[in-house]
Amino acid sequence: MIKLYLGDMMKKIIITTILIILISIAIIVANVNFISEITIFNKEISEIFSDDLKIIISDDVEEIEKSEYEILVDYKYKADKKHPLYISIDEEILYFIDERDRRCTFSNEMIKEVLSLDIFNDEYKYAAAPKAEFKINDEITDIEPVETNWNFLKLDGNFESSTNAILGQDKDDIIKVKENGFLELSFETKPKEILVETSLGEKYALYDNIIKFGNIEKEIQYDIKVIWNSKEYYGESVYIINVMVDLPLEVEMIEEDIYPGDFITLYFKNVNRDESITINQPFVNKTDLWEYESGYISIIPINYWIEEGNYTIGIESDNFENVVEIPVEIKDRKFNIQYLYIDEKIEAETRTEDAYEEFALYMNPARETSSKEALFEGLFIQPVEGRISTEFGMYRYVNDSMTSYRHSGIDIAIAKGTPVMATNNGEVKLARSLTLTGNTVVTDHGLGVFSVYYHLDSLNVEEGQYVNKGDIVGEVGTTGFSTGPHLHWTMSYYKTNLDPYLFMRKEIITDIFN
Repeated sequence: MIKLYLGDMMKKIIITTILIILISIAIIVANVNFISEITIFNKEISEIFSDDLKIIISDDVEEIEKSEYEILVDYKYKADKKHPLYISIDEEILYFIDERDRRCTFSNEMIKEVLSLDIFNDEYKYAAAPKAEFKINDEITDIEPVETNWNFLKLDGNFESSTNAILGQDKDDIIKVKENGFLELSFETKPKEILVETSLGEKYALYDNIIKFGNIEKEIQYDIKVIWNSKEYYGESVYIINVMVDLPLEVEMIEEDIYPGDFITLYFKNVNRDESITINQPFVNKTDLWEYESGYISIIPINYWIEEGNYTIGIESDNFENVVEIPVEIKDRKFNIQYLYIDEKIEAETRTEDAYEEFALYMNPARETSSKEALFEGLFIQPVEGRISTEFGMYRYVNDSMTSYRHSGIDIAIAKGTPVMATNNGEVKLARSLTLTGNTVVTDHGLGVFSVYYHLDSLNVEEGQYVNKGDIVGEVGTTGFSTGPHLHWTMSYYKTNLDPYLFMRKEIITDIFN
């Protein structure tokens, strides 16, 4: 009987022990879920973590807002589950809420390791170099770094490194600033040092975060290197800024005594390449702005029909509201009258409707376009030496009938066959025989300036040929509408005829820019 009693007791003890063990295991399993791996997701990427994983059920975790991340848990003893994830890098918090509405977290060491995954890089406070704000003349300008080298400390104690370079920055992207303008830099986090290097060869450290641009109109490139260094981060950002100090437009005219048949040269300073300039003047329909050396020029011809008096040239810029006004006084000039008598047969053969149509067909296009560069050098020379038989601008009667035109150049009477020289360097735009003007040469000297040679006996040049001052372009003749051997020499700005003598004593462009 005693033996039987002891046996029952042992059974009860064993069963009780087993139950205690099972309950303990159940409690442990209920609060610690063993898992194989976890996968972290956001909208774009995912990352797997599988080192010594176990989940801890804890209500002591501080409640925070749900993040954009999700966690897929690969449980060892139950089906995989995906849950919303709650994280805080600064407070070292990471947890999710399972299907039983419990907060599930990890050990402190595991939290640091998981939050150090690359997928969480953007969540770190110092994940990127501090942003900069560039203020130019009190206006904020958006400028991105062209290169950034950056390092920041993660929770696992390691530094994450990143390099970002933007190649091929458009150097034509120029920031315009007014006279004595300045650039003020400010950053989210104060840098240790700011180094500046300019395209002018200057190198200096910036201590007050202000770059002053001065008052010289010139394109300057600033390379700005900003350096940070602390226990949590270090690195540098490089900015490239192309600046143009935009000074007010200046226009100068040096001519004093101006007469009909003259020309005016305007000198423009402080003009940007993309600046739109409008020249309002009463003399001709077409005026151009030509780039020359360190500035721009405009040549304005004064037609021989212009009456004496006071005129104004108004110049406007789309960069400035002010209008530059240049006063011009045109003085009186008396032109003589010439009575020309010519063989009626020659007149009938050369001054026909067909002859004028032919003249317009070839002469007009020859003086419509001009080289953007000054092909001429210094003063012009007289093509031949001889007697001046007709002056520039004379009123003319032909066979006692007054013509509707004025004499467009000067006539130089000289023996037939005399070599005719190029009055200056240029490109031959026309070299052919015309009924009205005979063998004719038109040369483009650039910037809208042309020379014309009529009645040549022979042509020594071809269209498209470049000639130097003094080169022979032909020989004196009496072809076309002519009373005898002579050279008719015309100078013009496009189709506006000008006094050739002016070009021999007055330079088109002076050294004003120097």
